[in-house]
Amino acid sequence: MFVMVISFVFDPIQNGVSRYMEHQADVYGMDISGVSGETAATAFDRRSAYNLSDPDPNPFIEFWFYDHPTLKKRMAFVREYW
Repeated sequence: MFVMVISFVFDPIQNGVSRYMEHQADVYGMDISGVSGETAATAFDRRSAYNLSDPDPNPFIEFWFYDHPTLKKRMAFVREYW
């Protein structure tokens, strides 16, 4: 029980690190692939439709439970990156 409570408390830190690393992976993927931002955003949009994920969850839910950036944020980033 103690381990579960500690894990629950530290999940936001671990998930924040994971979101940062995923963002860095998006940057790397955009750099090496050469696809346009709109193409990448379309791919993220299609992916969200296939796995039925919420593209824009409540910020608290994202902070505590998401280990990847939200699809809305990823799509906005790739559109601005290129």
